Amino acid sequence: MLLTRNLEDWLFDPSSLTAKLRQKCPELSVTILSEKLEYPLPDEQQRLKMVAGEKAWIRIVTLTCGDLPLVYARTIIPNFQPGNPWFSLKTLGHTPLGHVLFAKDIKNHYSRSEFECQNQRKIWPYLDTKAVFSSKKGNRLASRRCEFSKKGNSLLLTEVFLPNSLPLFD
Repeated sequence: MLLTRNLEDWLFDPSSLTAKLRQKCPELSVTILSEKLEYPLPDEQQRLKMVAGEKAWIRIVTLTCGDLPLVYARTIIPNFQPGNPWFSLKTLGHTPLGHVLFAKDIKNHYSRSEFECQNQRKIWPYLDTKAVFSSKKGNRLASRRCEFSKKGNSLLLTEVFLPNSLPLFD
């Protein structure tokens, strides 16, 4: 995926990606690909300073406009048990994570790291790469991730911009 200036603006924008996408696509919806305790990817495990073999709550969704997936998103929450301030996200369902993270009564109760952005080839679990790249040239995907921290507990969010989303950034 070619990193254009407009795409870079989206990658580094600290506001709610869901809200920005909804301005471009009012019928934006969440499609749940997976939501369970499982092993994070090695780079996620390292980023969160997790012990090898430790599972985390992993929610994988796509933000979809009509039937076009625009963004693939992974939420990783280690130490996922009652008492963890992120535990209530287990019941999020089809509600976008951004609705919770950017709610006025919640927003000031956590800290957030800077974005780490990449344009890379990577196999993302539960993402049908054949469908994503069916008529597109190249197979690099722009992504960003950041860590939210609340009462010493982490939530790692990775958002991968899929080829179908490119027209939104022009």
